[in-house]
Amino acid sequence: MTVAFQKGVIRTFIVVPQLIRGLCTGGVVVWFLVRRRERLHFFLESCGRARPDSVLCCIYYLNDNNLGSYILQYVSAERSCLQFCGFVRATENDTVIHADVEGRTMKFRALLASLLALTLALSACTPPTKTVNGIRDPLVFATYGTGTSTYADLAAVTDAVSTDTEARLRIITSDTAIGRLAPMKAGIAQMGRLGDEYIFGFEGQNEFASENWGPQDLRVVWAPLSPHSLLTRKSDQIKTPADLKGRKIPNVTANPSVNGKIEAYLAYAGLTLDDVELVDVAYSEQPAALESGQIDALYQQVYGSSLFELESKFDVSWIELDPKDKAGIERVHELAPQLNILPFEDAPGQEDGTSTHGFVYTLPISTYADASEDEVYKLVSSMASTFPKFESSTLNTPRWNPDDVETMPRVIPFHPGTIAWLKENGQWTDEAQKRNDELIERGEQLRTEWNKFMDTKPKKDDIPEKWSAWKGSADL
Repeated sequence: MTVAFQKGVIRTFIVVPQLIRGLCTGGVVVWFLVRRRERLHFFLESCGRARPDSVLCCIYYLNDNNLGSYILQYVSAERSCLQFCGFVRATENDTVIHADVEGRTMKFRALLASLLALTLALSACTPPTKTVNGIRDPLVFATYGTGTSTYADLAAVTDAVSTDTEARLRIITSDTAIGRLAPMKAGIAQMGRLGDEYIFGFEGQNEFASENWGPQDLRVVWAPLSPHSLLTRKSDQIKTPADLKGRKIPNVTANPSVNGKIEAYLAYAGLTLDDVELVDVAYSEQPAALESGQIDALYQQVYGSSLFELESKFDVSWIELDPKDKAGIERVHELAPQLNILPFEDAPGQEDGTSTHGFVYTLPISTYADASEDEVYKLVSSMASTFPKFESSTLNTPRWNPDDVETMPRVIPFHPGTIAWLKENGQWTDEAQKRNDELIERGEQLRTEWNKFMDTKPKKDDIPEKWSAWKGSADL
């Protein structure tokens, strides 16, 4: 069922075969087009609480000031959800042009309320999620898009775990931080291989400093390292971060994680965002933007298939960091202390036997603190035991070696199920436990202070700045 506005009139389209197929497979799809961000989260959370495994609430968010980008931000994640469930095959052509619908608010709300009630009633009749060998079936992960190395790694790992446990593991994708974490918050996905939104969510920072979010009680499940860097056209002779001055640099839509890393690259050379020309672009659109000349550098994990495709079209090269430049590295760590300056090899544009220094850090599998300890332990155990089976699946999966993953909590706590496995295998120390306890306490303090802060009823637009100041006054 699709609900859409067109020319100020509410029209309801029922695609009978797809709707019947959805009902017959024990689920129902509700697809809303809404105008307010808070409604988006309300419906996601409502549907997720009712029966996250059988109710999929797909929502397009229309922002009057930034219509196109927000539709694109959410259509990617929602299209993947639809295809994953097998109910409907969605394309970009499904997006609807915004029209003035003032004066129809009550009718709009009534229609949405009716559809939501129908959805929840139907979902109540569906069977519960199964558990297969200690893991729910299906177990859903959220991550970056299909052309990225992040997705390819996770696909290889989940395939191996699925074969090992006989539980179905599924992946949904989004280009945006909110698009990856929202399905986890709603219960549509239980795990996520995330960018820095696992940090921003835990802290209630950037776009998570909003009335619908605030600090999230997140935990790290598994923390393999991944190399990232800035890729350029070789003909442009951009060899170091200093060469970025005056260049066209991506401002990645709704992705503060990537934008923060780009800013750190600039800081390495003593540059700021004022020294470059920022170009708005979606994360997955960066390769095409580099090819067309819209941007002069892109930032991604270095083994993405879309980057090898670029290499087949023109010569590319990576921006090099000098690991001996202590002043540059200090400036990087002032902005992003979790980053390591380490070499990577076998990426697009690199000759055999050569390496380039870039940012190497974890894109961890994360979950909420209330995830089952037994389930997380089973998942970690399976990832560790099946490592030899997926080790050579991608250029980066060797870094998933259980002996090489990060075992010291840095910015958010580890999950108890992970800790149990690490203890069993002699990889958990008293120092790690102390740091984990400190981070758990910090999270509790953050959520307590957030509630006090929101009791002051700050204006929506003031929340990020005032919350940052509030944290500072509370020594957080």
